[in-house]
Amino acid sequence: MAFDEMVILARSVRVLKPKTIFELGSYNGLSTAIFMLNSDADARIITLDLPQGWAGSSLLSSDEELVESRQLVSVPQALGLTRASQILCDSMQFDPAPYLDSVDFGLIDAAHDVVHVENDTIKMARMASQEGVVFWHDYGGKGRLRPLAKYLEGLARRCPIYRIRGTTLAWAPAGPLKAVLAPAARHSQAA
Repeated sequence: MAFDEMVILARSVRVLKPKTIFELGSYNGLSTAIFMLNSDADARIITLDLPQGWAGSSLLSSDEELVESRQLVSVPQALGLTRASQILCDSMQFDPAPYLDSVDFGLIDAAHDVVHVENDTIKMARMASQEGVVFWHDYGGKGRLRPLAKYLEGLARRCPIYRIRGTTLAWAPAGPLKAVLAPAARHSQAA
Protein backbone atom coordinates (compact mmCIF):
# COMPACT_ATOMS: atom_id res chain seq x y z
CA MET A 1 0.00 0.00 0.00
CA ALA A 2 1.37 3.41 -0.97
CA PHE A 3 2.15 6.03 1.65
CA ASP A 4 -0.64 8.37 0.51
CA GLU A 5 -3.14 5.51 0.76
CA MET A 6 -2.02 4.79 4.32
CA VAL A 7 -2.50 8.46 5.18
CA ILE A 8 -6.02 8.40 3.71
CA LEU A 9 -6.95 5.34 5.78
CA ALA A 10 -5.43 6.87 8.92
CA ARG A 11 -7.24 10.19 8.46
CA SER A 12 -10.51 8.45 7.61
CA VAL A 13 -10.36 6.41 10.81
CA ARG A 14 -9.48 9.51 12.85
CA VAL A 15 -12.38 11.52 11.40
CA LEU A 16 -15.03 8.79 11.31
CA LYS A 17 -14.16 7.32 14.73
CA PRO A 18 -15.47 3.82 13.96
CA LYS A 19 -16.30 1.58 16.90
CA THR A 20 -15.64 -1.58 14.89
CA ILE A 21 -13.09 -1.94 12.08
CA PHE A 22 -12.91 -5.13 10.01
CA GLU A 23 -10.10 -5.80 7.57
CA LEU A 24 -10.22 -8.60 5.00
CA GLY A 25 -6.61 -9.34 4.09
CA SER A 26 -4.04 -8.27 6.66
CA TYR A 27 -0.80 -9.51 5.05
CA ASN A 28 1.98 -8.20 7.35
CA GLY A 29 -0.40 -5.99 9.30
CA LEU A 30 0.59 -2.52 8.09
CA SER A 31 -2.99 -1.31 7.68
CA THR A 32 -3.90 -3.14 10.90
CA ALA A 33 -1.26 -1.04 12.69
CA ILE A 34 -2.61 2.10 11.04
CA PHE A 35 -6.07 1.27 12.37
CA MET A 36 -4.72 0.60 15.88
CA LEU A 37 -2.72 3.82 15.95
CA ASN A 38 -5.50 6.05 14.64
CA SER A 39 -8.70 4.68 16.16
CA ASP A 40 -10.12 5.39 19.58
CA ALA A 41 -8.72 3.17 22.33
CA ASP A 42 -12.05 1.37 22.72
CA ALA A 43 -12.46 0.60 19.01
CA ARG A 44 -12.68 -3.07 18.13
CA ILE A 45 -10.29 -4.09 15.32
CA ILE A 46 -10.70 -7.44 13.59
CA THR A 47 -8.53 -8.68 10.78
CA LEU A 48 -8.88 -11.79 8.65
CA ASP A 49 -6.20 -13.54 6.63
CA LEU A 50 -5.34 -17.02 5.44
CA PRO A 51 -3.72 -19.33 7.98
CA GLN A 52 0.03 -19.95 7.82
CA GLY A 53 0.84 -22.87 5.57
CA TRP A 54 -2.40 -22.48 3.63
CA ALA A 55 -2.28 -24.43 0.41
CA GLY A 56 -5.35 -23.47 -1.57
CA SER A 57 -6.03 -22.84 -5.16
CA SER A 58 -7.81 -20.33 -7.39
CA LEU A 59 -5.71 -17.35 -6.34
CA LEU A 60 -3.92 -15.15 -8.81
CA SER A 61 -0.24 -16.10 -8.97
CA SER A 62 0.67 -12.69 -7.51
CA ASP A 63 -1.63 -13.38 -4.54
CA GLU A 64 -0.04 -16.80 -4.04
CA GLU A 65 3.38 -15.12 -3.90
CA LEU A 66 2.10 -12.63 -1.31
CA VAL A 67 0.66 -15.42 0.84
CA GLU A 68 3.97 -17.28 0.73
CA SER A 69 6.06 -14.22 1.62
CA ARG A 70 3.94 -12.66 4.37
CA GLN A 71 4.69 -12.55 8.05
CA LEU A 72 1.27 -12.22 9.65
CA VAL A 73 0.88 -9.21 11.96
CA SER A 74 4.63 -8.60 11.99
CA VAL A 75 4.16 -4.81 11.78
CA PRO A 76 1.86 -4.50 14.83
CA GLN A 77 4.10 -6.90 16.76
CA ALA A 78 7.20 -4.84 15.91
CA LEU A 79 5.40 -1.75 17.21
CA GLY A 80 4.16 -3.49 20.37
CA LEU A 81 0.52 -3.18 19.29
CA THR A 82 -1.74 -5.97 20.48
CA ARG A 83 -5.38 -4.88 20.45
CA ALA A 84 -6.49 -6.38 17.13
CA SER A 85 -8.22 -9.74 16.90
CA GLN A 86 -6.90 -11.99 14.14
CA ILE A 87 -9.11 -14.53 12.36
CA LEU A 88 -7.22 -17.10 10.32
CA CYS A 89 -9.58 -18.35 7.65
CA ASP A 90 -10.16 -18.34 3.90
CA SER A 91 -12.63 -15.52 3.28
CA MET A 92 -14.60 -17.87 1.01
CA GLN A 93 -15.28 -20.07 4.07
CA PHE A 94 -15.65 -17.23 6.57
CA ASP A 95 -19.07 -16.89 8.23
CA PRO A 96 -19.90 -13.19 8.71
CA ALA A 97 -22.97 -13.91 10.89
CA PRO A 98 -21.37 -12.93 14.25
CA TYR A 99 -20.56 -9.48 12.83
CA LEU A 100 -23.81 -8.62 11.01
CA ASP A 101 -24.60 -4.88 10.89
CA SER A 102 -21.77 -4.02 13.30
CA VAL A 103 -18.77 -2.90 11.22
CA ASP A 104 -18.37 0.87 10.93
CA PHE A 105 -15.22 0.76 8.79
CA GLY A 106 -14.36 -2.10 6.46
CA LEU A 107 -11.30 -2.64 4.26
CA ILE A 108 -11.29 -5.24 1.50
CA ASP A 109 -7.73 -6.10 0.51
CA ALA A 110 -7.48 -9.88 0.39
CA ALA A 111 -7.39 -11.96 -2.79
CA HIS A 112 -7.60 -9.89 -5.97
CA ASP A 113 -9.50 -12.17 -8.34
CA VAL A 114 -13.11 -11.26 -9.06
CA VAL A 115 -14.59 -14.33 -7.32
CA HIS A 116 -12.94 -13.41 -4.01
CA VAL A 117 -13.59 -9.68 -4.34
CA GLU A 118 -17.28 -10.29 -4.99
CA ASN A 119 -17.47 -12.74 -2.07
CA ASP A 120 -15.62 -10.34 0.24
CA THR A 121 -17.76 -7.38 -0.85
CA ILE A 122 -21.01 -9.25 -0.21
CA LYS A 123 -19.82 -10.42 3.20
CA MET A 124 -18.53 -6.96 4.14
CA ALA A 125 -21.86 -5.42 3.10
CA ARG A 126 -23.64 -7.84 5.44
CA MET A 127 -21.27 -6.98 8.29
CA ALA A 128 -21.32 -3.22 7.74
CA SER A 129 -23.47 -0.97 9.87
CA GLN A 130 -25.98 1.13 7.96
CA GLU A 131 -23.86 4.26 8.60
CA GLY A 132 -20.52 2.54 7.95
CA VAL A 133 -18.09 2.82 5.05
CA VAL A 134 -16.37 0.17 2.99
CA PHE A 135 -12.97 0.68 1.34
CA TRP A 136 -11.33 -1.42 -1.37
CA HIS A 137 -7.62 -1.44 -2.11
CA ASP A 138 -6.11 -2.16 -5.56
CA TYR A 139 -9.04 -0.63 -7.46
CA GLY A 140 -8.32 0.69 -10.94
CA GLY A 141 -5.65 -1.84 -11.73
CA LYS A 142 -4.71 -3.07 -15.14
CA GLY A 143 -3.66 -6.51 -16.31
CA ARG A 144 -4.43 -9.17 -13.72
CA LEU A 145 -6.22 -6.66 -11.47
CA ARG A 146 -8.54 -5.41 -14.23
CA PRO A 147 -11.36 -7.89 -13.40
CA LEU A 148 -11.44 -6.47 -9.85
CA ALA A 149 -11.90 -2.96 -11.26
CA LYS A 150 -14.54 -4.16 -13.72
CA TYR A 151 -16.53 -5.78 -10.90
CA LEU A 152 -16.45 -2.56 -8.86
CA GLU A 153 -17.32 -0.46 -11.92
CA GLY A 154 -20.35 -2.68 -12.51
CA LEU A 155 -21.34 -2.36 -8.87
CA ALA A 156 -20.89 1.42 -9.10
CA ARG A 157 -23.69 1.53 -11.69
CA ARG A 158 -26.04 0.33 -8.92
CA CYS A 159 -24.73 2.22 -5.87
CA PRO A 160 -22.25 5.02 -5.23
CA ILE A 161 -18.59 3.98 -5.19
CA TYR A 162 -15.98 6.73 -5.11
CA ARG A 163 -12.48 6.26 -6.43
CA ILE A 164 -9.88 8.37 -4.66
CA ARG A 165 -7.93 10.10 -7.41
CA GLY A 166 -4.26 9.25 -7.65
CA THR A 167 -4.65 6.12 -5.51
CA THR A 168 -5.90 2.56 -5.84
CA LEU A 169 -8.47 3.13 -3.10
CA ALA A 170 -12.21 3.31 -3.57
CA TRP A 171 -14.93 3.61 -0.97
CA ALA A 172 -18.69 3.37 -0.63
CA PRO A 173 -21.23 4.32 2.00
CA ALA A 174 -22.43 1.04 3.49
CA GLY A 175 -26.17 1.78 3.44
CA PRO A 176 -26.57 1.87 -0.35
CA LEU A 177 -24.06 -0.98 -0.74
CA LYS A 178 -26.09 -3.14 1.65
CA ALA A 179 -29.32 -2.35 -0.22
CA VAL A 180 -27.86 -3.34 -3.59
CA LEU A 181 -26.17 -6.50 -2.32
CA ALA A 182 -29.02 -7.76 -0.10
CA PRO A 183 -30.30 -10.19 -2.78
CA ALA A 184 -26.78 -11.55 -3.34
CA ALA A 185 -26.26 -11.90 0.42
CA ARG A 186 -29.50 -13.88 0.74
CA HIS A 187 -28.42 -16.11 -2.15
CA SER A 188 -24.98 -16.76 -0.61
CA GLN A 189 -26.61 -17.66 2.73
CA ALA A 190 -28.80 -20.25 1.04
CA ALA A 191 -25.88 -21.84 -0.81
